[in-house]
Amino acid sequence: MVARVSRSSRSGATRSAPSPAGGGLGDRTEADQQQCRQQRNEQHACSWSCATARVRIVTPVTEPWRNDMNSRNDSGVVAGPQSGRTHRLRGLAGIGLIATLAAMAATTLAAALAQAAGVDFEVPDGGETIPLSGIAVVTGFFSVVGTVIAVALLRWSARPAKRFVWTTLSLAAISFVPPLLSGANTATTTALIGLHLVAATVMIPTLTRSLHTRTN
Repeated sequence: MVARVSRSSRSGATRSAPSPAGGGLGDRTEADQQQCRQQRNEQHACSWSCATARVRIVTPVTEPWRNDMNSRNDSGVVAGPQSGRTHRLRGLAGIGLIATLAAMAATTLAAALAQAAGVDFEVPDGGETIPLSGIAVVTGFFSVVGTVIAVALLRWSARPAKRFVWTTLSLAAISFVPPLLSGANTATTTALIGLHLVAATVMIPTLTRSLHTRTN
């Protein structure tokens, strides 16, 4: 009887004891799951950090001093040609003023020489004689007109020198008409046409050379 009890107790103890192999497999499964979860968390963290790093790299950095330098350079580029053009126009106007004074002096001297040679510069309409001061004033007026034409062509024309020559030669030819229609004697008519040629000889070549210089 005692032997049977001992055998049954042994068999019960053997059935109730846990299997060491089964317990180790369960532990390994739980460890693998934890390791997989940890790897996934690490992957998520790595991808988030990479995205953050990309955003930081792409973010533009403003540099105020470069913007200031660019604005200064742009203003210099814009202001440069404008100031140069103004300087050229003023220079041409100065040359025209000097040429005008030279033309007035030349025509007045030529008229004085013509009077000394016997030309009376008398116009039949009213019987008045043209004074030397009147010749100088008329020469100065039309010389200033020629200077204004030269400045305007330099400002707005692509070929100012060529257009100036054609324009002034045409005007000089037209200026010969009033002396021919005045009814004055041959000496006076010839002298007046000669005075127009003297003024044109002074003004046209001077302004044409100045236009060539400032255009090239």
